[in-house]
Amino acid sequence: MSANLNTRKIHIIEQLTKLQDEAIILQIENLMQNESSEVELLQALNACTFPDEELHDLLELTEKRQFGELPEDERTRLFDLIKKEEQLRLERVNILGRLAQLKDIPLLELAEQLDIQAA
Repeated sequence: MSANLNTRKIHIIEQLTKLQDEAIILQIENLMQNESSEVELLQALNACTFPDEELHDLLELTEKRQFGELPEDERTRLFDLIKKEEQLRLERVNILGRLAQLKDIPLLELAEQLDIQAA
């Protein structure tokens, strides 16, 4: 009876060890996935920029508008640039939100870590 009990104990210990190993593997896979997702989000954040030429046009047209009425084509271009800039800003906020959620930290803390300041 004692040998049978010892065999059962050993079998249970082997099963627990196997379960622990599987749990550790799952945790490692999860960490690796999070790191991969974090890299992808940071790359998306870096790619989400307003092109320099369009930024120059936006600033120029905005300044020009302050001094008077713009012709229709310039006004259309200005509003298109404003819309694009707003869409990029919204995209960046969404990416930052997903990144903060992934890292399980508040958005403001993430912004501090990335040295991002409000416009």
